[in-house]
Amino acid sequence: MFDALDRVVRGREYSPDMWRGLTGVDINTMWYEYSGGRTPMPAPEGQGVTFFADVDYYETLGTLAPGAYDAEALFPRGIDGNWISSIKVPAGYSVTAYANGNFTGTKRTYTVNRRALDIMEDEIESLIITKL
Repeated sequence: MFDALDRVVRGREYSPDMWRGLTGVDINTMWYEYSGGRTPMPAPEGQGVTFFADVDYYETLGTLAPGAYDAEALFPRGIDGNWISSIKVPAGYSVTAYANGNFTGTKRTYTVNRRALDIMEDEIESLIITKL
């Protein structure tokens, strides 16, 4: 596996799907198993809001089901709010993003996909996802 991973990295061919090819499971399942079940599995795409590290939906950070998430809840799910640059919000969902922890500070509510998050880009410290 290490040789295969080395080839992928050197060839700049990384993708989240490569983990399934190398190990038989996706990266989220691998992390869940490694954590001994302490890290919650993310929601499947389309069953929550999906967050991306770059504009134009590049580099998936994860998909979260409805709920309230502060930095302490985001980090174990592999999401750093200071990396969120774009989001996909399926029909029937809403996400309210806050610039500060504890659901305070500047906030924006999104009910549709956003290829770039304007003033909230890389500035989210807590968020609330609602299924409408």
